[in-house]
Amino acid sequence: MNAHVSRLEPNRLLKISEVATLTSMHRATIYRAIARGEFPGQIRLTPRRVGWELAEIRAWIDHQRALSRGTAGGTKKS
Repeated sequence: MNAHVSRLEPNRLLKISEVATLTSMHRATIYRAIARGEFPGQIRLTPRRVGWELAEIRAWIDHQRALSRGTAGGTKKS
């Protein structure tokens, strides 16, 4: 994770480039996942600017990590 981003306040809003860096996903992939309801949606800040809450992105990453390791929902696969 980017050292600069890792030290940020949890309620900080991120730009799409920062979200892409944190998730290692392409911006088009992020927008497709949002459309499918599989990724946190953006917050409209102005007519031409949106942002994502850092805490929501971190929670999504943690959930994906748990799914990957079979520990989602508090149970671990045997």
